[in-house]
Amino acid sequence: TKDKKEDPRLFAEFFDIFILALRYTMLNEAESGGSPEKLRRTIDVIAQTQQALRLQKNNVNARLLFENLMLQT
Repeated sequence: TKDKKEDPRLFAEFFDIFILALRYTMLNEAESGGSPEKLRRTIDVIAQTQQALRLQKNNVNARLLFENLMLQT
């Protein structure tokens, strides 16, 4: 059987929750008058995370996607 730590569904759930947290952060930054640069960076990270989620759904190695995403952000 597959180790639970390697279950792609766990990575998909993480990506979904991470996107929600980033959106919440982005909204807080916008409401508090955050700098356009910070907002742009948050939007970029959301886009990278959404791309990782799409790739993961196409059976790309979830662990490598996660590691790559963490290195990029």
